[in-house]
Amino acid sequence: MSTPWNFEQVERTASTNEDLLLRWRSGDLHQPTSRLAIEQTHGKGRRGRIWHSEPNQTLTFSLAYPFHPNLSMQFFQGLSLACGLGVIQGIATYHNLPPTLLAKGGLGLKWPNDLYINDKKLGGILIEGGQKIIGEPFWMIIGIGLNLKSLTSTSNSSQIEYPIACLADLPGLGQSQLIPIWHQLTQSLSDVLNRYINSGFEQFIPDWNQWHLFQDQLVEIHDENTAVLTGKCRGINNYGAIIIETTGGIKTIHNGTLSLKKP
Repeated sequence: MSTPWNFEQVERTASTNEDLLLRWRSGDLHQPTSRLAIEQTHGKGRRGRIWHSEPNQTLTFSLAYPFHPNLSMQFFQGLSLACGLGVIQGIATYHNLPPTLLAKGGLGLKWPNDLYINDKKLGGILIEGGQKIIGEPFWMIIGIGLNLKSLTSTSNSSQIEYPIACLADLPGLGQSQLIPIWHQLTQSLSDVLNRYINSGFEQFIPDWNQWHLFQDQLVEIHDENTAVLTGKCRGINNYGAIIIETTGGIKTIHNGTLSLKKP
C-alpha cells in the first residue's frame, strides 16, 4: 500500500529535522511528511556535528513517519542503516541505473549512517524522535543530507573536516534535479520503512554488508578522536551494531566512529 506523504517545500529553514521535531513535540504531526529545504542554515549531523549545505547544490530533507505504539526503541536500532539502502535504491531508480553500476563507481555505505563515494563523504542520515506518551505512535524523524554538486562556498569548504563527494562525481549519472530526486528518494525510503515495519531490520543485513565499503577490511573504532579498538570489520548484527574481529576475539560495537586502519 502506498504511503500518503504530505510533501512540504520551504525556501529556507534552520533544520528540517528540528522543524518536524517541534511539530511532533507539540502534537502537530498527523500524517507521514517529507519536508524539503532549498536552503538549510543550521543542519545537524551525528554527535552534534554541523551538516554543511548550499542551495541547489545539496539535497536536505526530513521524513516524519509514524510507527506502531506497541514497539520499543530497541526496534529502531537498525533503522538508519536500512535507510542508507533506501537512499542508494532511490539514486539508482532516479537515474535508471542498476545499483551494481553505482557500486563499481565507488558508491557505498559507511557504518553507521554515512554514504560515501570511495573515501569521500557523499551524504548522511540522522534519525531522531520517539514516543512521547505510551499509546501514541512512535514518530521517527529521518534527516537526509546528500551532495548533488560540488560545494562552491569557500566559507563552507574551509570548515569541513573531511573530504566530500557529490553525486555528479559518479560516472554515468546525468544531472540530479532537486525536486524530482527528492520525490524519488522519499518513495524509495517509504518502501524501506514499510518493509521495516513488517519484518524488522534482520532482512536488510545481507544487502547492507554487501554495500559496506569497509567490509572485511582492517578498521579502527574511535571514541571522539581516540582509537579504542582495531580489527577486521565482519558486518553488522540484528541491532545494527558493527562486528569487529580482533586479536582478542569478536567484539560488538554499538557506538563510535569507524575508519580504515592506516598503514
